Amino acid sequence: MQSSPDKHQQFLGVLDDIERGVVRIYRIFLGFVIAAVVAVVGVVVVQRPWGAGNQGEWFYFGIVVLLVLGWACGQFIALGRRKTAAKFPIRFLSSKQDGSQSWELQLGSRPVDRDESSEPSAGSSLIEFSQSFDIPLAAVMHEMLPDEETIRAVEAEVDRGALLEEACQRT
Repeated sequence: MQSSPDKHQQFLGVLDDIERGVVRIYRIFLGFVIAAVVAVVGVVVVQRPWGAGNQGEWFYFGIVVLLVLGWACGQFIALGRRKTAAKFPIRFLSSKQDGSQSWELQLGSRPVDRDESSEPSAGSSLIEFSQSFDIPLAAVMHEMLPDEETIRAVEAEVDRGALLEEACQRT
């Protein structure tokens, strides 16, 4: 089965729709948790089920209420930040022009509402590293490959019963 960029984009669109639905359900759940905690606090303050004079119980009850509300509010904040986060904060771009290789590493993200060709604004967090270099491939390959004499010596060692790795290490 062949995959195409269109199918990938369609699949990613479906995943985005599912994620939006799950996030919506999770936000509703967090709303219910916050409403339930506020309702329990209201009932406890009005009815005082364990008495008004015992301050240790009120202290621990207050800690539990603050922990639950802090968790729920933290989840809301995290969901809001996740929504605005960049999808690809690190990019590596490589190109070959006129026989020379150039590359660019970008850490950070451009603002979401800007296109890729525009310059980053003062508020964006974009760090760019660029380098151009020319590597003649034939010269590199010539230095990497062993010469004929070395190949014959390794073949002779292998024929005598040595392992290929041992023969390569000796020569």
